[in-house]
Amino acid sequence: MHRRVYLSTLSAAGIGSLSGCLDILATDSESEDQNPPSEYVFYLRNPSSTPRSFHIEIDESPFSTTESDYEIIFEESIELSAETISQRYEIADGHPSLVHLSVDSESRLTQPWPVGTQGFAASGVTIEHDPTADIAFVVAPR
Repeated sequence: MHRRVYLSTLSAAGIGSLSGCLDILATDSESEDQNPPSEYVFYLRNPSSTPRSFHIEIDESPFSTTESDYEIIFEESIELSAETISQRYEIADGHPSLVHLSVDSESRLTQPWPVGTQGFAASGVTIEHDPTADIAFVVAPR
């Protein structure tokens, strides 16, 4: 009879101590999921049947509503052949919020950088300009 009491006491103590350890593990993994990506990448796609010149500017928002407060974190001019996708471009510093695109020196188009599954900016996107589509300028998560 004493053996059953002893074993049940040990079992209860063991379960109690394990549940505390498991909570610590869950908290650690949850906090990792709540960090924004450390690197962002994008590809530029030209589905058009003609070569195009793109000028792309990516801004980081300082959580302000005025566009003049945004900081440019990437800017480059890119030439793409017809029906091609660019090399991989990396944004090492900052967190993108807006993408500005000028095609063949025409007016500048602006789209937001999409949000990923954790509520932060998506870590990778494809930027596409197709003047024949219903939406000529798309920034889509990869």
